[in-house]
Amino acid sequence: MSTEAIIGIVSMAIVAGIVLFVRFYRDRWASWPTLDEYWREHPECKSAGGVKCYRCSSADLAQRGWARNSDARRIHICNQCSTPLYRTAIGDWS
Repeated sequence: MSTEAIIGIVSMAIVAGIVLFVRFYRDRWASWPTLDEYWREHPECKSAGGVKCYRCSSADLAQRGWARNSDARRIHICNQCSTPLYRTAIGDWS
């Protein structure tokens, strides 16, 4: 097998790996409900003060970046029981 063929195969494998990695993260992100979807599924969690956890009813929530702390895509998590609840995003990430 020639060096060019090996380089071509390795390059294709790298590109395929990147595509699969990006697709996995995009699909995983989309699997979390939006706030509206969360409220539709758990209407009892909508309160005058905001949002409550469906599992323990705590209103003490935190938000964390999806891929890193500064990420505009946010996952909102209950501080009491650590249950991930819903996603929000700044910009066009929905």
